[in-house]
Amino acid sequence: EHSKRCDVLEIRLRSLEHDDKVAALWQIYQLRHDELDDKTAAFDVAVRLFNLKPEDERIWDNLNTLAEASDDEAKWQQMSRLYADIPADEENDDEWRYEILRRRALIVEEKLSNETDSVVLWENLYAHDNEKLENIEHLEKLYKNSSAYEKLVKLLEFKANLSDFSDNERIAIELEVAQIYEDILEKSEEAIRVYRAVLDIDSTCDDALSALERLYASCEKWPELATLLEDEQSIYSDSDKLKAIRIRLAEVCDSYLADYERAIECYRNVLETDCSDDVLSASDGLLKKLVNTDVEKAADYRAAFPRNA
Repeated sequence: EHSKRCDVLEIRLRSLEHDDKVAALWQIYQLRHDELDDKTAAFDVAVRLFNLKPEDERIWDNLNTLAEASDDEAKWQQMSRLYADIPADEENDDEWRYEILRRRALIVEEKLSNETDSVVLWENLYAHDNEKLENIEHLEKLYKNSSAYEKLVKLLEFKANLSDFSDNERIAIELEVAQIYEDILEKSEEAIRVYRAVLDIDSTCDDALSALERLYASCEKWPELATLLEDEQSIYSDSDKLKAIRIRLAEVCDSYLADYERAIECYRNVLETDCSDDVLSASDGLLKKLVNTDVEKAADYRAAFPRNA
């Protein structure tokens, strides 16, 4: 009886106008799905409904449910092709169109495992709404999977500036960006820029400070390194850390900046609280160098380092 009812409705469809045809197809769908329990036939009817009224969200949901239940990749492929016929762009910018594009992107990425096409689809969605976290997070995963690091760092830097994140979350994102610039893309200048951006959020971030010390040294940016080490003296309270910073600053001032007065000051600050052999040895090296370089000031230099003299 239900099958005959479907046949009658199919015959009537030929003479119906659009809205009545949609209503009749819904009746056929319900009969196929609920009464006859023919999910394959119901899926085919849902496809016909979509072609008539693609903006109806109920149809999308039914297609998705039937495809999930069938566990048939062919149905996902058919849905992807079906959704591909619905343009979503500047000339066709209805939100329902972008929702169909989103559903297609999910199908292509998660059901069909096509990363290349997935990137294109999610990039289109990101271009439409670049502040939507779902678009960003899917692209982030896809860029990582495909080693598209140039795209990834730009995406992550934009993400870090969204209002959705706390300062700690922003720092974590920026540190990831800086690490990619430094270790993978080998762009030290960009890494420095991003690490400095981290310090703008938290001037005491140890990861950023340590990275900048390393990068300034490897790039031979000695004035910048000296300034950083000066700033660090007001950040750290641990005596061993302060000692290491001051000795490092003294070495930079001595070896690379020829700023001997500053180097002397650093060593004297350390010697006020620490006269261990390593400190005495380092400061003695500077003293001997200065005495041999400028004999006339030898007495002044020795006076600056009474313990060494």
